[in-house]
Amino acid sequence: MHNLYKLLNVERDATVETIAGAMERLTRQASALANTAPERSQQMRENIREVREFLLSGEEQRRRYDEQLQISDEQDRARAAAAAAADRPITLLDPELGSVVSNAVQLIRAGLYTAKASKIGKELDQQQP
Repeated sequence: MHNLYKLLNVERDATVETIAGAMERLTRQASALANTAPERSQQMRENIREVREFLLSGEEQRRRYDEQLQISDEQDRARAAAAAAADRPITLLDPELGSVVSNAVQLIRAGLYTAKASKIGKELDQQQP
């Protein structure tokens, strides 16, 4: 979901009048681009339609849009945090992993820990002829 407030360059708590004024500026820009960049003009007109539908169609519609935007923002932040965590190097005493088991799993996945190096692995080696 794209952020119509950013598109209009207004704050989320902007008044209806402020949003309408920003939408008028966007409408003028879309009209100016109609001949030179028709695809861009059409995209801007679609954005204008969304502004009318979600932000200027009443308080209830705007409240629902704001709730969906909040959820979308939270999901984006969670995806960014997960991507950053995936790039983080693994250490034996990493407090963010939280437990020895989690650390061991991470080391196994990284190929830095094998069963032969563990107590269980040594016991299995002793049992084999």
